[in-house]
Amino acid sequence: MKPRLFPASLILILATLTTAAVSKPRLLVLTDIGQDPDDQQSLVRLLHYANEFEIVGLVATADNNSKKESATIKDAIIHEAIEHYATVYPNLILHDSDYPKPDQLHRIVKPGNALGGNRVPVFATIGPGKDTEGSDWIINMGDIHDGRPLNIAIWGGACDLAQALWKLRETRPQNEWEYWLSDIRIHSIDDQDNTNAW
Repeated sequence: MKPRLFPASLILILATLTTAAVSKPRLLVLTDIGQDPDDQQSLVRLLHYANEFEIVGLVATADNNSKKESATIKDAIIHEAIEHYATVYPNLILHDSDYPKPDQLHRIVKPGNALGGNRVPVFATIGPGKDTEGSDWIINMGDIHDGRPLNIAIWGGACDLAQALWKLRETRPQNEWEYWLSDIRIHSIDDQDNTNAW
């Protein structure tokens, strides 16, 4: 019996599907989690679909709707959500082995700037000495160029992203930071601090 030949178009479709399965969107989230339930709910939902993304960062930012100018960073709430995720992880991987391990998610949780809100001037959170673990992590993740953009979802304020952009512009040659910028995609929910407009 002669071997069956597949049309070239079918081979191309199969190759595309295989590539698409491997090339998950890279996602980094900035969240002012803990001020009200919405970001906790969004995080739980994201963890249900964590197999569909390569989540590379969960940055806890300030409570940007606070009446105070400084707030407590509530990254502990992110870790707590990951602990709950860990309890169902054995069941999740029965359905898809691509769910990230809980320890892997814990490692990418980073605290951001505790200043926030529309009452805080832009340059109170941007400039020399304003780096955070979150802003440094954003730079590090943006430095990874693997053919996929880095999607940055801003669920709260943007001051840690703004600090990362400021530092890149101040410390790198123009062609380098413009190349860095060309690889990111920003998805912003709302203007929750003064750095969004900046």
